[in-house]
Amino acid sequence: MSAVVNLDDYRRGRRAALPEPPREASPITATEAIEVCLQHPEILNSWEEGFLFSLRRFRRLSVKQHEVLQRIFDKVCGAAEGWAP
Repeated sequence: MSAVVNLDDYRRGRRAALPEPPREASPITATEAIEVCLQHPEILNSWEEGFLFSLRRFRRLSVKQHEVLQRIFDKVCGAAEGWAP
């Protein structure tokens, strides 16, 4: 997947519960966002988890797929913030 999701919030604030994205890449790719989300299945419902697994098959994501990925990523990051010490 070469499309990039605008996930600037991931880089802001304390995200101790989530892995740090690569420093050399400015935006986080959709592939990276998917992997971060899938590392926290306890936050996802079964539909979200299935959706994320299905996204791995696509080379490009539609606008709607990007929007849903962004919402799931925001949910994961928001939940992870509460875990930070």
